[in-house]
Amino acid sequence: MPKDSPSILIADDHIIVRRGFKNLMALRMPHVKVEGVADAAGLRERLARGPRPDLLVLDLQLPDGNGMDLLPKLCGDPSQPPVLVYSMNPVRIHGVKAMRMGAMGYVSKEASEDDVVEAVRCVLSGNTYQNPELPVRRSRSGAVQGAEHDPMERLSARELMVLDLLLTGMGVKEVAEQLGLGVSTVGTYKNRIYEKLGVNNILDLQTAVQLHRKGVH
Repeated sequence: MPKDSPSILIADDHIIVRRGFKNLMALRMPHVKVEGVADAAGLRERLARGPRPDLLVLDLQLPDGNGMDLLPKLCGDPSQPPVLVYSMNPVRIHGVKAMRMGAMGYVSKEASEDDVVEAVRCVLSGNTYQNPELPVRRSRSGAVQGAEHDPMERLSARELMVLDLLLTGMGVKEVAEQLGLGVSTVGTYKNRIYEKLGVNNILDLQTAVQLHRKGVH
């Protein structure tokens, strides 16, 4: 049963996002307490310190860590709060992966206030938020179903990170510097992405991603 005064922790490096989320909750869900942290280090410190929040709203892009790396550890630990991903990363590209890692929902930062509030209420009530943009559903057993033929589902979390940076126009060397990886390692990831998505160059990659965002596989 939901608590009368649940607490939410939002992890996002942009103060305007944290303030905006807190203001939205104050307006639409005034019984909820909201606090925020700006990075992965702050998130780990807050979770270790306690008390446990009733919901973690997590951005995937933190300055000192990637949310996709954090998700398996958070969602695999029953002592941690349920996670609602709130990200600028495209829902149709990252949402399936996040749900399979254990997230209880995925909401775009471009979503309406009503959708954000609905997602928060849903997860605080102990349910999974079923984003209508996602071709997946979580069964009663907790398993994520659907998207078996989704080409993006074949990409690993690290490959998705590399994909995002390649789409910004970064070259392999720049991506390597951004992620703290070797150039050859990023080159390998890039080749795997191209192979899994059936493309041969960055223009074809951009086209494939644009079509996927429209739901065309």
